[in-house]
Amino acid sequence: LYRDHFERGRGFTTGDLISIINRLTGRDYRAFFQQYVWGTERPPYDSILGYAGLRLERTAQVVGFVGASLREIPAGRFVAIVGPGSPADAAGIVVGDTIVSLNGQPWTPEDVRAWPGKRVSVGVRRNGVTKEFPVTPGTHEEVTYRILDAGTPTAEQLALRASWLRVTSQIEARR
Repeated sequence: LYRDHFERGRGFTTGDLISIINRLTGRDYRAFFQQYVWGTERPPYDSILGYAGLRLERTAQVVGFVGASLREIPAGRFVAIVGPGSPADAAGIVVGDTIVSLNGQPWTPEDVRAWPGKRVSVGVRRNGVTKEFPVTPGTHEEVTYRILDAGTPTAEQLALRASWLRVTSQIEARR
């Protein structure tokens, strides 16, 4: 891509990218793009990472949420977005409100995450007046991923890892 497009002052399409990948690998990657890039299927991460002796660890945790995006300001937390149908929306919290407390105490997002399904009192300042809103935080699944060593890597797997890292470091060095 760099040589054939960037150095010649040209952009490239996804079709150009796939053609180059196909040429370099001797395989056709159109189905891969259809399935995993444009489609909704999850790539086989363990299989892909397994080539380098790695595996993917997925950890899921059910946490509470109120459905509002907040921005920290000196007076509290400014409500920037309220999700339609969210617990915040159902309670009457609106964009422009400032969250000042939770159950009468200073509030942190971690408090709501820890109280899914438990009714709480949210102190909201609106137009200079502070009012309490009863909110029952909903829940959603929060997923985290980590790439881990899959065991004792072979020399070939270590070489592949090194090539991945070398490519990344070369890209960073060019920036």
